[in-house]
Amino acid sequence: MMILEDVPFDSKGNMVRDTSWIQGITRRTVTPFLATLMYAGYDRRTSSFSILWEDRNGHKFPMFWSDFDKMLPDIYLGKGVVVGWWRVVKRSGYFGIQRIPDDEVPK
Repeated sequence: MMILEDVPFDSKGNMVRDTSWIQGITRRTVTPFLATLMYAGYDRRTSSFSILWEDRNGHKFPMFWSDFDKMLPDIYLGKGVVVGWWRVVKRSGYFGIQRIPDDEVPK
């Protein structure tokens, strides 16, 4: 099971991709989680953009474009909703979620 420590969240509970532009963040440890996420748009605040997902409580999670591109052929994206297991990944100081492939789902 992949556990990532020191994951940034804003005061509203949204996961933060890049901490250089926001103040008042808190850090949390995140373990893989089961969630139904709805497509919520995209973000271009940094040199690259990310896909945004929203959970049932209105919390947003960024996703790297490369992870979205890799995930797309393997899912059914009915009405912009994806159900699955998710983990947090960190690349070059940026944070995002990644859908866990079915054959790697925590037991």
